[in-house]
Amino acid sequence: MDDMVTAVFSFFTKAIFFAAMIFVPVLGVLFILATWQFAKLYSIDVALLVGLSYSILDSDSRPSDFMASKITLVCFLVGITAVLAHTGLVVYQQRQLNALPPNYKSAQYKAPDAHQRSCYSIGEEYGRAKAYGKHMMLDIPERCINDPLTNRGIESGIKMELQM
Repeated sequence: MDDMVTAVFSFFTKAIFFAAMIFVPVLGVLFILATWQFAKLYSIDVALLVGLSYSILDSDSRPSDFMASKITLVCFLVGITAVLAHTGLVVYQQRQLNALPPNYKSAQYKAPDAHQRSCYSIGEEYGRAKAYGKHMMLDIPERCINDPLTNRGIESGIKMELQM
């Protein structure tokens, strides 16, 4: 039993250390061949696959008896399965992100500021706040003061809040 634990530990230790050594070069190669996003997503998987392959092909980790060689093969298959499951999860998550509308994809997405919004929507927001008595906290941009669209928006915002 102790030999089996030692063989499993030795196998995964070699695989992980080798993967850690080649991670940065793999990241660089994938970045050169594809994109930075692709390199970030798949470089760990490629490094782990190469590390597992190195560990099974390493002459020191090849046991001489039949039972230990089965353990090494099982460790290799478990490692490959884990890496492929991680890769599948990454692909699934990327497809889910690609299915989202464009404004949800970006982490830097910001709501439009007051200079880009219409006077009607600014007035509507002001009217909703006015219905709650919090309109003093909002500033109406100078370009929208005395604008008929702003006034209609204020009326609409007050009506929306009073109907709720």
